[in-house]
Amino acid sequence: MAGHARLIDTAQKKLLYGDVVVSHGHETNLLCTEERSADRIMELLATGGVTGEPGKLRAESIDTTELANLLRQNVTPHVQKLKKACELGKLLCGLRTSLRIALLSEQSVKSSVWNDVQQALMRANEAGIRSKEINLIKQDASLRAQVDDVMEKLNLAARSNDEGWLKLGLDQATRLNMESNSSTSVRESVMKAKETLARIETTKELLKVAISSISIPKLEDALTAASRFNYRTDLVSEADTLLEKCLALRRRADEALEGVFVDKMRSVTSDCLKLGLHLDHIDKMKFLLALPEQKLLQRQLKASVQMNDRNRVTLITVRIKEIFFAQAAGLFKFEQYPNLKPRNLFAKRYGVHNDHLKKGMLSWTNEPLHTSLTRLDDAEHKRLATRVFKNIMGYMGDRQYSYPTMLAHEVTKMGIDEPGLRDEIYCQLVKQLIDNPNPDSISRGWNLMALCLSSFPPSDEFENYLELFMRNCQQDRCVRKLHKIVFEGARQRAIGVEEIEVVQHRSSRFSIAMPSPDIM
Repeated sequence: MAGHARLIDTAQKKLLYGDVVVSHGHETNLLCTEERSADRIMELLATGGVTGEPGKLRAESIDTTELANLLRQNVTPHVQKLKKACELGKLLCGLRTSLRIALLSEQSVKSSVWNDVQQALMRANEAGIRSKEINLIKQDASLRAQVDDVMEKLNLAARSNDEGWLKLGLDQATRLNMESNSSTSVRESVMKAKETLARIETTKELLKVAISSISIPKLEDALTAASRFNYRTDLVSEADTLLEKCLALRRRADEALEGVFVDKMRSVTSDCLKLGLHLDHIDKMKFLLALPEQKLLQRQLKASVQMNDRNRVTLITVRIKEIFFAQAAGLFKFEQYPNLKPRNLFAKRYGVHNDHLKKGMLSWTNEPLHTSLTRLDDAEHKRLATRVFKNIMGYMGDRQYSYPTMLAHEVTKMGIDEPGLRDEIYCQLVKQLIDNPNPDSISRGWNLMALCLSSFPPSDEFENYLELFMRNCQQDRCVRKLHKIVFEGARQRAIGVEEIEVVQHRSSRFSIAMPSPDIM
């Protein structure tokens, strides 16, 4: 019996201490020490875990110091109870340590630190550990995965200014209580998404108001607000297109007002009305369009001078004079020009009155002049007046002289060099064009008139008399030349002989009717 009892005692010791053989004197101490360690480990497993709620676990509640020390002290436990406690302790100590590191890092649930937590949870699950702490960590991990997914959506939506995804993401963030999440980055993502959504909604409202009001300043402000955060939608494109149209109309209105162009003002006014755009220009244009023609022409003339548009100045002054002559033509007949000599004075030659000279003073002749047609005080001018008349007759073919183009050149040069002779030259040309029986002579006469009008202007006193004569002869091209030379002033140098040769071969150009150009 005694031997049997010893066998039983040995089997119990193996169960408690494994295959390690211990002396009877130490059995009791070893058993008690390891049992106490096992009990303490189990106590720490029950009390030293994480606290809080899913999404708000407190890292500071995790304390593995004592547990880790006990595990280090019992690397090779002998008692089966301690072995089991150590196995559980290692799993939970590793889980708690990984969790604490992850919580303090505030990194994404997809980061390596949270991957360590997931691995530790899997090992605990495989070991069959079931506890409130494990469930809490699992719930927290699941919540963090949802939060992380929503945060990614919010960040992407904020970067791309996607209003739909921002609203959806913020709705999910509210359900997940992400605004009070323990992670700073999560709270910042929600805040940024809210700010972006508010900016989008404000900008949309600005765009809608600007489009409905068709206001250039409002459209510019709204598009500037959109560009500040790179907001691009169909609404922005609509506003951008509308602004382009409005700015194009404003540029056209500026141009129309600057030049006082009637057709352009009417066109811009009509297009603004169709679009619904109100510009300050419109009232100004309506005022100008309502002016009487003469006042409108004066505005146009002033604008053209400021723009240095010489051709338009010419056309406008031609029209102004046309209106003027319609009312006052009787005051500017050629024979009424005050600076012409009285016929009786002109008809005296060598102190003898000549009725033939008196009668033909202001009509074509093939005889040289014995004196000037106009009053000239300078003796040299009187001498040159008779000479220039020979040049005129020579060029027109009324008398045969050599080198007719040279004669024309001398006429234009004399008009440039001697301003006091200019009216005399024009009066002589008019004389030779009145009652001229020779069509070829008339044609060359108008050629020479055009050459003179391209070289020097008449005096202010004679201008209206000359213009009315040309209008009555339907020489509209010469009328335009007159207005142009009056505006620009005399040439510095006379037209060359070669150019005159070219002109005399296109005589028909100087007698064509003037078209109706758009001077408005």
